[in-house]
Amino acid sequence: MRTFFQRNAYLLVLFVPTAIYVLSYSLFEINAQSSLDIKQHIIDTIKKHQESPVSEILEFQLRILWIGSGLLLIVTYISALAWCATIISRCYSGIHIAKLAIVGLPILALALIQICYVNPQSAMYNNIFDTTYQSLAASSLNHEEDIKKVYNIILFINILADIAPVFIMFAICSSISWPIGQGTQKLEFYIKRMEYLKQGIMIGSAVLLSGIIHMFAWMQLPIAMVGEGERALKNRILDLASSTCQYWGVVATLSLLFLYASAAIYWQARTQEALTEMQPDFDIPQWMEENGIAFSWKKDALHVGGMLAPTIISALSHVLSAD
Repeated sequence: MRTFFQRNAYLLVLFVPTAIYVLSYSLFEINAQSSLDIKQHIIDTIKKHQESPVSEILEFQLRILWIGSGLLLIVTYISALAWCATIISRCYSGIHIAKLAIVGLPILALALIQICYVNPQSAMYNNIFDTTYQSLAASSLNHEEDIKKVYNIILFINILADIAPVFIMFAICSSISWPIGQGTQKLEFYIKRMEYLKQGIMIGSAVLLSGIIHMFAWMQLPIAMVGEGERALKNRILDLASSTCQYWGVVATLSLLFLYASAAIYWQARTQEALTEMQPDFDIPQWMEENGIAFSWKKDALHVGGMLAPTIISALSHVLSAD
């Protein structure tokens, strides 16, 4: 039983960021009614606003920034998926893929269900997506064809946003999986697998960081449509976008930190166990630290910075504002 758990515990790391996300989503939903009220206030104000050259130019400027952030996010997602496919193919055997499918596909299905069966009363739906989307639809600055194009772009990005993080978790699980029937591995095996794990964390950080930038670019679009006389409302919209990004930036950092910690602790234990069986003629703890398997502030500062990046950029989100 103990051997079975040791060989399959790597799959349990899937549940660490999943649990953090479920908890953070549940807490965010406390704001459901407030998100509906705020959306209605903004839309009512936009409907009263007459377009002007200033608002038209500002809307165009913000739209370009949003499109740019969307391009960055799409490229990051596709690059991350390509990396995941490479790592999974290198690390997983057929039976590993079957185990991953049993454990991981329900998580992927849960993510996709959020898109297919969206709750219109949800705080996340209204605060992050629908307030901006309905603002675009209510404004005389936008044509119906433009709104449809925006919706298609957002839908494509949201599908990638649900798929990419799950596959990054799959790839990280694969990086710490143990080949079946091959006995003790060579020293390079442990080092390479730890490198894959750290690559996965940095790629996950890049994905989440791009997502925070895109979220803020999207959520600030309504400020171009509420009119020059509504300066206080514009500032509050920016503050709301910033605080929302900060919340999800903290969630992203916590997910990365706990995902990395759980995966790294498991891999360190497996490596130390295997090296003890090999009885090498070197100091095992020192070897593990020198080769990046044991945690070291000096060697892992870049990875820690990457995990903190979503929180840092979200705290500086007002810097991204074009208004």
